[in-house]
Amino acid sequence: RVLIMGAGPIGTLLVLAARFAGAREVVVTDVQDRPLQYAAKIGADRTINVATHAEAMDGYAANKGYFDVVFEAAGQGGTVARALPV
Repeated sequence: RVLIMGAGPIGTLLVLAARFAGAREVVVTDVQDRPLQYAAKIGADRTINVATHAEAMDGYAANKGYFDVVFEAAGQGGTVARALPV
C-alpha cells in the first residue's frame, strides 16, 4: 500500500512507478482537484483533496501503519508531519 502526497509531476511518476512495481493500493493526496483527476486516470485507486476533505485521511490514521511506504512529493513543509499518523 502506497501513499503519495502530492500529485504534481513527481507524484504522477510515483503513481506509475508504484503500479509498475506491483503496489496493490495507491492513494494520492493533493490540494487541487485537477492533478488528482489525472492521478486517478493513470492508476491511483483513491485520490483525496486534503484542502477540502482532510478528514478522509482519518481512517488511515486509525490503524497507524496502514501504508507500507509514503512518498512526499508536494514540497510543502507540513506534509511530512501529516504522513506520520498513517
